[in-house]
Amino acid sequence: MLVLVEFRHFNIVPLLGICFENKERILIYPLMKGGSLEQRLKSPSSSSTTTSQSQQRQQPLSWQQRLGILHQTAEGLSFLHSRKTDKEGNETKATIVHRDIKSANILLDEEENVKLGDVGLAKLLQETSPSSASSSS
Repeated sequence: MLVLVEFRHFNIVPLLGICFENKERILIYPLMKGGSLEQRLKSPSSSSTTTSQSQQRQQPLSWQQRLGILHQTAEGLSFLHSRKTDKEGNETKATIVHRDIKSANILLDEEENVKLGDVGLAKLLQETSPSSASSSS
C-alpha cells in the first residue's frame, strides 16, 4: 500500500487515504467527474439508468481527443513500468505492473485529463538478475 502513496504522477489517480476496518481495506480516491473512457466511448444517445444525465449529453470523443487520451494513458503506464527514484534521488529496482488496464479503469477528470485508476491491483516487481531468473524456471 505504501507504494501507492509514494509514487505520484499526473496520469495516476492519487490515493487520498486508506481505511483499515476489521479485515477490510478501503482505498480512498478523488471523484473523477469526467467518468471513465468506457462510458465516454458508449453512444451518448443510449439510455441507461446507471449513466447520469450529464454524461448522456456529452458529445462523442473526436479523434484528436482519443489520441490525447491514448498519449496520456501511455504516459501513465510508462511511469508505472519505469524505474523510480526514492526521496533521496536513489534509483530503485522496482517497477509496477498495472495488471488490469481497460477502458473502465481509464478515468477522466473534469478537464478530460487521463487518470489511470484501479492501481490498487498493481503488482510491484523487483528486478532480478538474468542468472537468478533463469535458475527459477
